[in-house]
Amino acid sequence: MSMRGARRQRREAIAEALANIECPSCGRIFEGQAAYVIGHDGRCLPDSAYGQLAEVKKDGLLVWSERWRHPEISRR
Repeated sequence: MSMRGARRQRREAIAEALANIECPSCGRIFEGQAAYVIGHDGRCLPDSAYGQLAEVKKDGLLVWSERWRHPEISRR
């Protein structure tokens, strides 16, 4: 594989990991694969269990995102 092809694959993998994911069970929208994994411990967790997540507005949607990714969110 060429370096150009490897860079393209890396960019595509990063874009896929950061894309919004809508849970088919609970309907919540998560900002990226990491937030989705935090919000699901083998099942859909209730909002009160999202200590590492915060609901933020992104592109006109309310999405659950990792707190550390948003500097405007208070780090409690």
